[in-house]
Amino acid sequence: MAKALVTLAIGKNYELMFDKYCRSLWLHYAEKYQFELVVFTQPLDNSSKAQSRNPSWQKCLILSQPSLQKYDRVVWVDADVLINPNSPDITEGVPLEKFMIFGLRMVSNT
Repeated sequence: MAKALVTLAIGKNYELMFDKYCRSLWLHYAEKYQFELVVFTQPLDNSSKAQSRNPSWQKCLILSQPSLQKYDRVVWVDADVLINPNSPDITEGVPLEKFMIFGLRMVSNT
């Protein structure tokens, strides 16, 4: 079963912070549970509407990305989250035909 651990780090500052504080923990977790780490560093949507919104809206587009279609499981985690390498596999016990959302918080002013 192919699994992806996905995040978005747009802009040099965010990329550097992810690399400095998170990447090694994420890689350890990904290796432990056979995830491929996918870090998008460019917006998934460059339309004017997308550019007028907070970049966090981009996460709503991950499942439509061609590069992720090969995975049976796709797990989104915000790039500022430190993953405890001793955490259990987040996909364990979730049937393939289901999906889960943890701690999703979206605020819109449009």
